[in-house]
Amino acid sequence: MSDHFFVVTGGPGAGKTSLITELACRGFHTVLESGRTIIREEMQNGGHGCWSGTCAPTAPHGRSQAP
Repeated sequence: MSDHFFVVTGGPGAGKTSLITELACRGFHTVLESGRTIIREEMQNGGHGCWSGTCAPTAPHGRSQAP
């Protein structure tokens, strides 16, 4: 494993996930984006998925994780 790390950023629809997927297909070590997982879990559990202007995912015990 390399000691060089890169962060991929960009707006919605910019191709971040496509780029990371392609890099993984070419054998590069990648880490899954956590944002999509958080949004998917929020939507499945009746949350707003951080789309309503505030982002405070619900913890398993039912309390907001926001400070």
